[in-house]
Amino acid sequence: MSPVNISIHTTNPELRAQMLNNRFAGDGLNKMKYLAKNGITINAQIVLCRGVNDGPELDRTLRDLSELIPQLHSVSVVPVGLTRFRKGLYELKPYDRESAIEVISQVEKWQEHFIEKAHSRIVYLADEWYLMSGRCVPGYEHYEDFPQIENGVGMVASLVREFTKAIAEEKKRSINKTVSIACGTLVYNVIAELAKKAEEYFPGLRVYVYPIKNCFFGETVSVTGLLTGRDIREQLKDKDPGEELLLSESLFRAGTEVFLDDVDLKDLSADIGTKAVKVKCNGSELLQALIR
Repeated sequence: MSPVNISIHTTNPELRAQMLNNRFAGDGLNKMKYLAKNGITINAQIVLCRGVNDGPELDRTLRDLSELIPQLHSVSVVPVGLTRFRKGLYELKPYDRESAIEVISQVEKWQEHFIEKAHSRIVYLADEWYLMSGRCVPGYEHYEDFPQIENGVGMVASLVREFTKAIAEEKKRSINKTVSIACGTLVYNVIAELAKKAEEYFPGLRVYVYPIKNCFFGETVSVTGLLTGRDIREQLKDKDPGEELLLSESLFRAGTEVFLDDVDLKDLSADIGTKAVKVKCNGSELLQALIR
């Protein structure tokens, strides 16, 4: 069964039942203890809601989870995603730069505690916290074996490492090509920096990076993976897409070339007047797409 992935959010029984709107949800910690007692490895996720399960409640959750070591392999802390479709729902306030810095500082103290206790950070912050706060994203080694990369934990560090390694293995040469990349506003600075490195290494290469605002779900949703075809189309209609437009595979439904709003990649290509290309979420693949 190992590893078992569990959405915890909080170990406070009353608060967990309230958050999940399920009166039976309060015994989550007891079930995790049962799994750990029987040798099952656990990966846990905490979706942090401002003013609800953060602050002292987050300390309580991490303190309770520490009792599951050594069966507790990892814990990810991710900010709740708030769309514009929240009418009539529990009022939640999005995290901002100041509150993100507070969360980072709080979790860093727990990382130090876990390193001392278990020789591993165990708890990791989603990349969004660092990008939101303006803090530097930790280096590649920080994420150890990248246990929660699928939850957006360490994706930036992995992408930068792969891209940097790949470019170092390429021979410097002139490349006469203009290409563009569309991405979410949150990761724009990271992608723009990688594009600049490629331009400097390959004279003649021109890379336009376009941050796309998420009008479909609301501008508080700033990650690349939730962009839609129509938002990309509308915001690029007056831009120069170059010879190709590169798009992360995270934008598409699994195994397809269809965006979340049912727009097809071929239709987008026709609308913007240039070929749109699906690229794997990998730094080496991104570099090859730029220079091939």
